[in-house]
Formats: sequence, C-alpha cells, structure tokens
Amino acid sequence: MKKIHSILKSQIEKAFGSVDSIPKKYMVLLASINKRYWDFEDKEHKSQIEEELKENLERIERKSRFETIINSVTRSVHQTIDLTEVLEKSVQALKENIESINITGIYFVEGKEAVLMAHRGFPKGYLERARRIPYPKGFTWRTIIEGKTIYCPDTENDKYIGPAGRKIGTESYLAIPLRYKKEVIGSINVNCLIKDAFEEDEIKLLEVVAAQIQVAVSNARQAEEKNELISKLESALEQLKTMQEELVTQEKLASLGTLTAGIAHEIKNPLNFVNNFSDLSVELVDELGQVLEKHKERINSEAYHEIEEILSTLKQDLEKINEHGNQADRIVQNMLQHTRGKSGGPHETDINTLLDDDIGLTYHGLRAKDEKFNVMIDKNFDGSIGTINVVAQDIGRVFLNVLTNAFYEADKKHKDLGDNFVPKVSVSTRNLDNRVEITIHDNGTGISENIRGKVFNPFFTTKPTGEGTGLGLSISYDIIVKEHNGQMRFETQEGEFTEFIITLPK
Repeated sequence: MKKIHSILKSQIEKAFGSVDSIPKKYMVLLASINKRYWDFEDKEHKSQIEEELKENLERIERKSRFETIINSVTRSVHQTIDLTEVLEKSVQALKENIESINITGIYFVEGKEAVLMAHRGFPKGYLERARRIPYPKGFTWRTIIEGKTIYCPDTENDKYIGPAGRKIGTESYLAIPLRYKKEVIGSINVNCLIKDAFEEDEIKLLEVVAAQIQVAVSNARQAEEKNELISKLESALEQLKTMQEELVTQEKLASLGTLTAGIAHEIKNPLNFVNNFSDLSVELVDELGQVLEKHKERINSEAYHEIEEILSTLKQDLEKINEHGNQADRIVQNMLQHTRGKSGGPHETDINTLLDDDIGLTYHGLRAKDEKFNVMIDKNFDGSIGTINVVAQDIGRVFLNVLTNAFYEADKKHKDLGDNFVPKVSVSTRNLDNRVEITIHDNGTGISENIRGKVFNPFFTTKPTGEGTGLGLSISYDIIVKEHNGQMRFETQEGEFTEFIITLPK
C-alpha cells in the first residue's frame, strides 16, 4: 500500500507500530479497503469507507491480540512440564494483551482455602490479603463451588465482591473454573477498574486459555506422579537387592514368598496410579479436543492444527501407557498369586494365560538380575484347550521352577560358547482330549547320564552354591503327580537340549 489513508495509517501505528508489522493474512483486506477509498470522489462514500477501515482494524487488532495470548499460553503448555512456569506465563500473557485487565490471578484449592499460585497487577497491600481465601468467601469460591464461569459487569450491588476488592476499585470481574479429572481445582480471576470490561468474545478467549492451563496442570501432575513412581520403584529395587543378599544366608527350605509379595505390593500401588491417571488423562485430552473444536473459528489455523496434532500424539501415548500398565498389572497379580501363604482350592484356570504370564515373570526377573541375559523365546499355544480345574498358584510355581532352569541352562551355554550360539527356550501346549500337555524345551547343555536319576530328588542341584536349593524340581514333581494326578518327565541329550513334559488331566 504505497498511498495509505491518514486514518488507516494512524490506526495501524496505534495497533501494530507500523505497516510492516501487520500479519500478512490481513494485508489483502486492508489494501482492498484502502484502494476503494481512493477510488471514490464523493465525501459520503469516503466517510463510509473510513468507518469501515476503523472497524476492520479494530477487529484485526483484537484478533491479533487474542492469537498472541493463545499462542503464548499454548507454547508454555507444550514446552514445559513445570507448572509454576506455565501459570506465570499465562497471567503475564493475559495482563499484557487485554487492556481492560488490571489484576489477574490463578487460584488452586488446598484443603479449605483457595491459594494464589500466580498473579499480575496486585497492589502490595492487597496481595497479602488475597494470597489465601478461606472457604466459602467471595466470587472465587462461588466459581469453584458452582463450577461455571461467572462474570459481573458491575460490582455496585454485587454481594460476592469483598471490602478489599472494592477498596482497590474493582468495578467488574470475571472468574473461570479450572478442572482436573472433571473436578474443579481452582479458578482464573480477573479484576477490572472499569464497568462492562469484557465482551462475549473476550470471555470465550479466557475460557480457551483456561482449557490450556488445564492441560498444563494435567502434564505437571502426571510428571510429579511419574517421578514419585520412579522413586518408589527404585526404593523397591534397593529393598529387593538387600533381601536377595539376606536370602543366601537363609536355610535352604526358606520360602521366597514374602520377598516376592513385598516387591509386588511395592510395585502395585504406584502402578495403579499409572493405569488410573492414564485412563483419566485420555478423557481429559478428549474434553480439551471438544473445547478446541468449539472455539476453532477463534484460533489461528496454524496454531489449531499444531494443537490438534499434539493432542492426537498425547492420546496415543497415553493409550500405550495404559496398555503396558495393564500388562504389568497382570504380572504383579501373578506374582502375588505365587506368594500367598495358602494355595487355596482348585478352580477353572486358563493354562495358556498362566503359562504366558510366568514366562514373562521369569524372563524379566532374570533380566533384572543380569542385564546381559538374553534368551530367545518361542511360544506355541493350543487355543482349543480352554480352562482346566487346577490349583493355579501351585501350577504356577511348577512353571516358574522349570522355566528358570531352562533359561539358566540356555544362558549358561551361551556364555560358554559366545555369540555364535543363539540360546533359545521353546514353550508349547497341546489339547489331548482328556488331558493337557505342556512342553518346555531349552537348547542348553542337557543333563549328563550319570545324574538323570537324581533330578527329582530333594536338595539335588548342579548349580553353584547360593544359586539353587535343589528343591524346585522335587516340589514341582509332587505338585503335578501327587496333588493333580498328572505326569512329569523329561527328555535330554547331553550337550544339546533338555525338554520337560508336563501332563495334566482335564
């Protein structure tokens, strides 16, 4: 625009500083209006276009400020998980970009008080009185209790504005609730020194900002919970190491039940937080998506698609966290089942699921003990088996004992021969009409002929001192043969393989 109308030029300088500072997407509109002005000769048309120029510039300047606020808060939300930083940037963006805002603060509920977390514009004497608002005083608590946006355009007869608020000259105010997991946890408050401070679109803008802050709250709290979970898991790991060292000095008949149960309980509690909050966070992302869609027309297209993409990625990540969290929960439940003091009675059990869980439990237990441990697993389960009537806890102990030996032998051979040898454990099940057959095969060192008759004897072991009690296979044999009327045998070739075959009646 080489020849700019004086009104247009002054308005541009007031709103944007210079013509060069106007966003490119608005230049075409302004240039068209400016051209029309110079095309008309009569004063009446020129006067109409001057008014049109003013109105369009006001709309452009307002929309530009709104985009600045939303972009500032959005960047804060998605660039940091530090809640304090996000809240500070949010109130700063509000104060800088909306002229009618004189005082703004964000409150969080702590017990029976609403506590000021971030603020701008508070007079020094008023700030100390505003830091903590006791339940249920003022418009802050009204917003939190009712859970909806409250706007008072004129405080003259308002019963919720307190003496301190009137003293600093509050003529109108706005309060928007903040939610976390569908529960109101605080509010964004705005005090203005003029009446009728906000138009409807500005209130909607502040509601969009509140939605972004809710994402920040969710991210920050999830990060805190994650750190707490890591701390608890590290503590549980240290306890495990200590208890493992003590176990070596215990008598051979000592049970590992107490140890494993303790670990499982330590893991289960923080794991519940992971599963529950990932579920709730998916709901929160969906809710934010709805808010975003509702205000789509008020958000810059580029920012809208960027937020939409981030929300989609966040939802996928949360669903993966939930999937693997549930898998870990199954493993923990299985650990607890193996470590209960009493086995209980028989009940219908999915033998494939029980065996699969025990494979994971054994493998990851050995990996935790030796990070270099790595054995290939081949699984072939017969899906037609269905359920069989067994004491699941006892059968699980058998699987753990046999699988531990199989992994041990395959890994031992790998250490002896090096990387040219691929250690492997194969596990399969078969439906044999009136019975079920479970086979656990390893390609380890096999069992030498002179000790094969001792394999099921109590206290017999080929492992180094401290690594085995010699009771695992003896107890397993009794569980299968004596308690379940099944069969347990093995086939082996020295230097090549060992295969245990377990048969259980249906």
